[in-house]
Amino acid sequence: MVQALFGLAHVQDEEARLRQEVVKRGFQIQRALAVPTSVALANREIEELDAVLWRFSQDDGRDLDIRSVAVLDLGGRVLAHTNPTVFGFQSDNEFYASAIEAPGQLERIDATGENPVLQLSMPIEIGRRWGTMTMELSLASMDSRLQELRQRALLNAVGVILLSAVLLYLFISRTVLRPVLVLSETAQRVSNGQLDARVPKRDGADQIAILGRHFNEMTRSLQSYTSELEAKVASRTEELKESNRALAQANEDLGIAVEKLGLLARTDSLTGLFNRRAFTEALEVELRRTERHERPFSLLMIDVDYFKKFNDSFGHPEGDRLLIELSETFREHLRAMDVVARYGGEEFAVILGETHTEDAVRVAEKLRVAVRNQIFREAGEGSPAARVTVSIGVATYPQDASSASGLISQADQALYLAKEAGRDLVVACKNSGEEE
Repeated sequence: MVQALFGLAHVQDEEARLRQEVVKRGFQIQRALAVPTSVALANREIEELDAVLWRFSQDDGRDLDIRSVAVLDLGGRVLAHTNPTVFGFQSDNEFYASAIEAPGQLERIDATGENPVLQLSMPIEIGRRWGTMTMELSLASMDSRLQELRQRALLNAVGVILLSAVLLYLFISRTVLRPVLVLSETAQRVSNGQLDARVPKRDGADQIAILGRHFNEMTRSLQSYTSELEAKVASRTEELKESNRALAQANEDLGIAVEKLGLLARTDSLTGLFNRRAFTEALEVELRRTERHERPFSLLMIDVDYFKKFNDSFGHPEGDRLLIELSETFREHLRAMDVVARYGGEEFAVILGETHTEDAVRVAEKLRVAVRNQIFREAGEGSPAARVTVSIGVATYPQDASSASGLISQADQALYLAKEAGRDLVVACKNSGEEE
């Protein structure tokens, strides 16, 4: 079950690697079977084909995850199979049909059953193509398979010991009953998981002594084999934990990076205020909220008067510092719920939620006076202190405009009128009937 928690990406790679190993092993087995199979197929020795597959299923095949091996003729008929009951069967199996048509090796995963099955095929050729060999391998969990092997070994050991105990009880006299009972008790301890259990050492060449020595050798081998399996399982488990920790850290780092990128995308790098994009989004949100609650809100468009002249007089670094200090002044004199943004250059925008025109004009006037009374650059020797002023246009939704773009346009028009009237003024949209 290890193949994006790897979603991040590492667990899935490990699963693919293991499956590649299974594919490689499957093709190696097919190539090993191909030589005797191709000779028998070329000579039409069907019995020899059955014998080859039968020996394989009885020897190597039992220790592998192989479900079946089949040899097909060019027409798709089963000439040999690890399951002898399907001999001569004309299969409509889709994979068999694809395997016969394939010019070379073919692999496919069938995931329709409870466990996925790897299907492999390769042509059988000696001079020309005589048929096709197919193989199905189970892709069940490796840990599950190791567990099954361990349980099988334990059950086999218990079965051998119990059988030996029964035979000894029937054919050995009472004088050897105690050693048999000790052997039986030790076998029971092994079956309960005490793999370090041993039969007491007994000298001599009698059958009981020999059986005890063989039993101890078997349990030692079983204990060593089980320890190796447990070590492998523990190692794989630790690798998986490490991968999960790395994936969790990567996800956390990615979340932080995304959060930082989102903040950078919405924040003006100089002033720390919302940028124009964030302002536009906030304006749309405020417009929808206002429509739901049927309450007005106002928009202030603020422009620094003679900003270019300030830059020319004191330099662009001082101009940047002026914009930063103006941003701080705006934040000090506005509510926490109000949205203030740098609209562009020396122009700012303020969204005043649930604010009528009259109240918006009072807030704008407060900002104008605060800026006018603030010293933005200490006077140098023989020069006056530097002060600046701002012009502010006011527009209110919905009485001045019915859309976000319209509201910005109306506020800009009011700002233009303030500039035309001499600057350092607050002018409300003409639709509002308010002006200062």
